[in-house]
Amino acid sequence: MTQRNLDGALRLAALALRGPCEVGWLDPAGEPTSVCVGEICPASWAWLAHGDAVPPDGVAPLYDSDGRLLGGVRSGPGPVSEELSALAPDLAAVLAATLRDRDRLAAHSALLEVSSQLHAEELTTDKILRLIVESAQRLISVDVTWIGLIDNQNRVAVRAAFGANSPAFVDMWIDVGRGVGGLAVKERRTVVVADHRQFEHASSDLVIKTIGEEGIVSVLCAPLIHDGRPIGALYGGSRRPSAFSDTTTAVFTALAAQAATSIVNSRLYGSLAEKNDLLERTLSSHRRLDAAALAGADIHAIAGEVARLIGRPIVMVNESGRHVAWRYDSQAGTDAVPEPIDPAAIKACCGEAVVRAREERLGVVGVIGDAELSAFDRNALEQGATIMALQLVKERAEWEVEWRLRGELLDELLQQQGEAGDGLLARAARFGIDLESAWAMAVLEPMPEATADIEPIVRSTLRTLTREGLVLVARRGGRTLVALKPGAGSPEEIVERVMAKARGSRASAYAGLSAAHVDIRLALAEAEAVLRLARSNRRTGLATVASLGPLRHFLNAPGTADMLAMVRAALGPVAQYDRKGNADLLHTLAAFVRSGGHHPTAAAACHIHSSTLKYRLGRITTILERSLTDPRTQFELMLAFATLDALRSLGVDEDEVFAPGA
Repeated sequence: MTQRNLDGALRLAALALRGPCEVGWLDPAGEPTSVCVGEICPASWAWLAHGDAVPPDGVAPLYDSDGRLLGGVRSGPGPVSEELSALAPDLAAVLAATLRDRDRLAAHSALLEVSSQLHAEELTTDKILRLIVESAQRLISVDVTWIGLIDNQNRVAVRAAFGANSPAFVDMWIDVGRGVGGLAVKERRTVVVADHRQFEHASSDLVIKTIGEEGIVSVLCAPLIHDGRPIGALYGGSRRPSAFSDTTTAVFTALAAQAATSIVNSRLYGSLAEKNDLLERTLSSHRRLDAAALAGADIHAIAGEVARLIGRPIVMVNESGRHVAWRYDSQAGTDAVPEPIDPAAIKACCGEAVVRAREERLGVVGVIGDAELSAFDRNALEQGATIMALQLVKERAEWEVEWRLRGELLDELLQQQGEAGDGLLARAARFGIDLESAWAMAVLEPMPEATADIEPIVRSTLRTLTREGLVLVARRGGRTLVALKPGAGSPEEIVERVMAKARGSRASAYAGLSAAHVDIRLALAEAEAVLRLARSNRRTGLATVASLGPLRHFLNAPGTADMLAMVRAALGPVAQYDRKGNADLLHTLAAFVRSGGHHPTAAAACHIHSSTLKYRLGRITTILERSLTDPRTQFELMLAFATLDALRSLGVDEDEVFAPGA
């Protein structure tokens, strides 16, 4: 229905009345307007703008189907005729339809304008929400408009409002299925509430209190639906009772549909922008880390650059050898000075990345602090871990070459005859080795139960225990030869550490350790000789020349059998007497021999009286059937006790030495 239909209806009325007539109403701006047919003086229709409008004489009021005053009609001076009263209802229907069409066209025009604004530029979600609530208030002429979005707790939570008096208005939320918004979202339809104070659908105390304090009476709520999925609700509220027309409801519903699309698009755009920014920053960080690696930066420089990129201090734990850890300041960069720390500090990190080469774990790098890592932080950390792994693998490859060359040098040193030539001297100098220095030699031989190769364990352990240039490792048959220069640490302690690591890796071994000799071949012969004794050491599997003391004549023995036989022959009778009579004669004899036959010193060592010492020595003389004052007897006993001490150092206890029937 258009203005043309109203003109036609008015002409028909004029024919029926056989005279002129005029219809008046208010335009969208609230200004009086009218249309005339025939010669009639236009009247004033200002009375229509009054809240309690009463038609003046000669004007027939025009009402819509709900009894609301739309305007009036008159046919000239004088009272309203019966014919005019009869035509008034039909003219009212035509006027109502015309006004509805006018309002609908105006609303659709405004809606198109809003839609063009929503799609005119790529706005952020917050700006889109603000534009929606402002446009909604203008379109449906309400006091307050607000928009709620479904959050991850399945609640419709207010995200933006316009026209509200209280800042706390945006703190409202309601579970889906409850209240006006919850109902609109659940049933996916626009809900009209004439009086929220009497709305019976279960709401929450928060919503009831907030709406009440705001003075909102009537509420219009349309669900936000996109691709069949609800994402929230759009609200309009009036502080006076309002009956929202069909046109208002339709326009509001259409705006909600447009709003849903714009919100989703803004989210997608925001997500895409964030991803593009993340990609650009990540690529930039990758280029910087790659450039540092190509420039020869070590793992400390790489770790420092990661700390600078993330802007927070990090921890790096190297697990490829003995676990060591360092901390790097957030401003470190490639000039980082690592601060050694406890490897357990990695437990306090808020995020970490494993430094891994294929399936092998080489270490871990983590960010210090409690704040959650961003996507960029995680990417930088992962990239840093990857480059660190490549660097560690590179260093390992270089060390493999280094160890192989060192092994070849050791082989050549062991095979040389006479003085070293210039070539050998140059190769030794390449590794910082002085051929005039004394070296201790260790020979490691796998135990029968060993299931793993010991040489890689020897190399990795020695790398962390010795300084560069102070160790050589080679393989000879099934044995591993290790040359150690004293000064890098006690050779015995170093070998013990290697053997402990080997036992933990199922590569248990026996080891013989020589004294330090300038002639490395002599050191090897000594280590191989003492290795035979190491096979009898059931406690650690290690035997050293130092533990034999003056008994080095046993080095050529195939084992400890001769040592045991000599000790048993010399001291066995006394030990057996002690076992039978619960005496302490063997200890007394040892104190007497070591004191050089000095009675007071021996008595003090045994914490006994001199007379008791004399009694015990007399008993020992009877048992051995030998005089303890005889120099030959004293020498044999001294040698026996020294040998017993050597057996103890090899892990052989007295119970085994003096076992019955041995």
